[in-house]
Amino acid sequence: MANRTTFRTIALLWASLLALPTYASSAAAAPLSLTAEVKAGFVLLSWSPATSPSEAAGYRVYRSLSPGGPYTLVCGVDGGAPRSCRDAAVANNTTYYYIVKAVDSGYHEGLSSNEASVIADTAPPSAFLWADMHGMHFSGKGPVMLEGKAVDAASGIAWVKLAIRRNDTKEWWSGEAWTGAGGPVYLNSKLEVNGTAKWHFDTTGVQWSQATSYYIRVAVRDRAGFEINPADSTTMFLDTPAILALSVAAAPGTVTTGQFVNVTVLVANTGGTEANSISVLPPRAEGSSTVTLAGEARASRVQSLAPGEFVTMNWNYAVMSAGELEFRAEAGGSDAVSGAALESVRTLSNGVHVRNPAKLSVNISPLPANIRQGSPVQVRMLVSNAGGSDAIVSELAVRSTPDSSLTGLAGPEPALPYPIKAGETREFQWRATAAGTGEIKLTGVAYGHDEMSGKSAVSAPHTSGMVGVASSPVSLNMSSSAESVIVRSRVELSARVKDSAGIPVPGVAVSFRAISGGGSVQPGLVVTDEFGRAETVLTTGSGAGINAVEGRVGALLGAVTVEGVAPGGEGQYLSRSFFDPSREPLEIRAPMETAGRIVVTVRNAAGEPVVVVADRRISGGQAVFRWDGRNSAGAPVPNGVYFIFIQSDRGTVSRRVSVLAR
Repeated sequence: MANRTTFRTIALLWASLLALPTYASSAAAAPLSLTAEVKAGFVLLSWSPATSPSEAAGYRVYRSLSPGGPYTLVCGVDGGAPRSCRDAAVANNTTYYYIVKAVDSGYHEGLSSNEASVIADTAPPSAFLWADMHGMHFSGKGPVMLEGKAVDAASGIAWVKLAIRRNDTKEWWSGEAWTGAGGPVYLNSKLEVNGTAKWHFDTTGVQWSQATSYYIRVAVRDRAGFEINPADSTTMFLDTPAILALSVAAAPGTVTTGQFVNVTVLVANTGGTEANSISVLPPRAEGSSTVTLAGEARASRVQSLAPGEFVTMNWNYAVMSAGELEFRAEAGGSDAVSGAALESVRTLSNGVHVRNPAKLSVNISPLPANIRQGSPVQVRMLVSNAGGSDAIVSELAVRSTPDSSLTGLAGPEPALPYPIKAGETREFQWRATAAGTGEIKLTGVAYGHDEMSGKSAVSAPHTSGMVGVASSPVSLNMSSSAESVIVRSRVELSARVKDSAGIPVPGVAVSFRAISGGGSVQPGLVVTDEFGRAETVLTTGSGAGINAVEGRVGALLGAVTVEGVAPGGEGQYLSRSFFDPSREPLEIRAPMETAGRIVVTVRNAAGEPVVVVADRRISGGQAVFRWDGRNSAGAPVPNGVYFIFIQSDRGTVSRRVSVLAR
């Protein structure tokens, strides 16, 4: 701007001087060493003054589109100013020719300087990666070379630089290691100038990491000083190489000699690139049993497997002798991207049991677990053949301990003899009558033979658990699921009936009735189950107070009391004082007059925390929480006494509960 102002000042002075009389003056000497230098968007002109006779009064710079003129004035410069000017009115990729003349104090032009030429550069360069680099996937070793082109039609390319960043760690490649300091780290690429500048960057020293992506950024500068950063960028991906995974299965898992075992080999490519030329050898049998391959022992081949793809192959083997077997499979191939050989993979199958004779086993159990003297008993026996061939069961023996505890034994059903296949289990049943009282046991044995070989097959004896045979009831105990309840809520009541030996008495009727408190009991008559248990439900009366319920079996009496508390009263209440988590959860009811936070915690008898059932804010009214009988790790707690702590804005209340899981 200063040069332009100076030039306008000189032009006005020159116009006024044209009207003055002309005086004789010697011509100014020619300026020396005119240079024209291309810059980003303009041309910088510089020169040296003539050494004689003295410094000129000023200078005029002229420009032409062809050598030797014609020239047009570009700028004027005072003699005392820097001997340079900027020509910004230039077009890109156009050649200009410049001269400069000195003027004396009378504004007479002297001789011309040397002529300087230059190609103007007003457009920035461009640089790009090859198109197939954008979004490209590579195998685990990464690309060997990154390359592309850089273009500048005027001054030409000065340099192209590259920056590489790992997208997982955000680190930049420094040329020797990955660094997270600062911004991009640019590294010089090599240029091959042939019209346009082809550039390439050797990546053999880059420490590529598998299974991540990389951000590639290209910067470029031309000789005029234009710089684009970034000029181009892309993301490329390094996949894990192809990885072969084998899975071998032999079926059936149990066979007899002479049978066939089918071996299936599953080959999967769990890597990130395609696998080629996969070869799987016939599985090799290992173990104490001998086998023979059915068919020709040739390797199976697969041309290619894409990432995530799999293929299965099958072989058949005849089993020649008893023992244990495993089959080892092996496969190999090559990575489709790098061409590298894939590591040979070897895998063992599941074990195969080769057995000859049938093998019988029994499991005997009476039903139900507790009965009354003189009642019918159902005896169930499970007979299993764990051998390798079919068995024929010819006899099943059942006896009781003491010997006289069962009478009238009839069975089995279905009738014998009975075939049981290899691996099969069959159920046989008898009917009998309980003769005495107390605890009895049953023992069963199966006799038969192997259908294929005819060899004898006898099971080991099996003895059942204890069965209780009860006499007349002598005790009735009552219990409730809650000691305190909100009025008009339901409370479960339970009666237990046992005989003099402490054996639960099934099949007796227990009558229930409310004897105080205004509550009602439904049902009022319940027959005890096999555990001597009869259950009913108490609905408490309309007011707070003690609700008493009577249970009766003949002359036996039992009673239980439940405290009814009006809604909004002090404390929190449990649905039961004992519970079986396998049947239903424990309900924890917390009446709250106003909104507030409530925390429900379970602790064991030692005061140690077991689980936090709830920790939240409620809006008021009665909140209901449930505990499923599990600790904070999700495991069932053992039977025993636990304490429920309910903490609210009004304080902390505790209630005791018993866990009685069967």
